[in-house]
Amino acid sequence: AFSGKPESITMRCDNIILDDVIDRFGTNIFTRKTSDTEFEFTVHTPPRGIKFWALQYLQYAEVLSPIWLKDQITSSILQNKYITSNTQ
Repeated sequence: AFSGKPESITMRCDNIILDDVIDRFGTNIFTRKTSDTEFEFTVHTPPRGIKFWALQYLQYAEVLSPIWLKDQITSSILQNKYITSNTQ
């Protein structure tokens, strides 16, 4: 578990990870179907934990708010240390 001040965080996820969302955040979250393939939910939790969770599920999850957290995740992705170029 991550420490820090809990904040209200809204995410949009692919239905394929619904079980993982429930495993991580419990059954007391309210999910909203946004399309045939996606849902949204809001959780009150420390942002640092969400950041690492969202990076783990990068292909299937997107932080919608707060915007500063979404921007922080985007910055982490753009600084990917595992992408190498041909010119080293």
